[in-house]
Amino acid sequence: MYGATTGRLEVTVNGRNVFSANGNKGKSWLEANINLNLQGNYPVIITGVRGSSYISDIAIDDFFVRAGSCPSGSCGVRPQTGQASSCGVRPQTGQARIVGGNQAQPGVRPQTGQARIVGGNQAQPGGWPWQAMLRTLSGIQICGGSLLTNRWVVTAAHCVTGETPSSIFVRLGAHSRTLASTGFEQDFSVSKIITHPSYFCPLNSSYDIALLKLSAPATLNRRVNLVCLPSGVPAPTDGTRCWITGWGQLAFGGADPANLMQATVPIASRARCERAYPGEIDDSMICAGLDQGGVDTCQGDSGGPMVCETGGRYYLQGVTSWGYGCASPGKFGVYAKVTYVLNWLRSEMAKN
Repeated sequence: MYGATTGRLEVTVNGRNVFSANGNKGKSWLEANINLNLQGNYPVIITGVRGSSYISDIAIDDFFVRAGSCPSGSCGVRPQTGQASSCGVRPQTGQARIVGGNQAQPGVRPQTGQARIVGGNQAQPGGWPWQAMLRTLSGIQICGGSLLTNRWVVTAAHCVTGETPSSIFVRLGAHSRTLASTGFEQDFSVSKIITHPSYFCPLNSSYDIALLKLSAPATLNRRVNLVCLPSGVPAPTDGTRCWITGWGQLAFGGADPANLMQATVPIASRARCERAYPGEIDDSMICAGLDQGGVDTCQGDSGGPMVCETGGRYYLQGVTSWGYGCASPGKFGVYAKVTYVLNWLRSEMAKN
């Protein structure tokens, strides 16, 4: 509700006014929680009354109805796990995919920020609400990540190796790679970095996964929400199509995208992946991509999500890790396998 001549916003449930706000509330997005002791189906009417001038605005970003009792002290508290009731849900968007990738040196793991998506299209704003952006103090995007709870982001270990919590910042709700703010972003400093203890062992990119604890809880809404951890769902099999997202470069030696990109890639079996990378694949990795190449993650996408849909929800099955080149024929993208480190993720979030 913005503007000196803004009118009023009212919410009526079953003929009873339960919320009313008048006048200028500023440009910030505000949240109102209304507790109702009702059973059955009731009409909900939201009325926005314009002001006396066109230089005023009333906008509603999200509207949720949640059923159930509210024990003392627990009202309005979201579950502190990646399996919240709203995890893995995204707005309906077009079927686009990600493009991009730079040539990597054979046998050399990606350095911080050096992985991106190739062969895809621009995502819809807010289309992947768990997508996180890792940034430097100056605001430069270096890696991606995924929001597991309102306090925890998962990313690649190689994105944070040698870094301190004070050197990394997390942005949620972003669509643009470079804009300072559009009103939907939430920015956080990092209070803790937890790298998997087996990172870089027994192979160079084994257990390429890390957790970042945000300095404050994120506010969950339409643009910022949780991805589901793959507990109790089948692991994706050879040929299953999953989604990758990120702000990585669009082509070998090409430009960085202005906005978040997306693409679909099929899972490649362990046997096929080992043929592509002899002696370099272990149980902590999962591969995805096309035999002929053309679609892949690449520089700038490291740490970002590979999600697969099951039962209408998206589950985090991979964390962008490494590969030879980007979208090269006969070479797949390699991801940290989330199901393999699921117990570690849950344990670290619980005790920290």
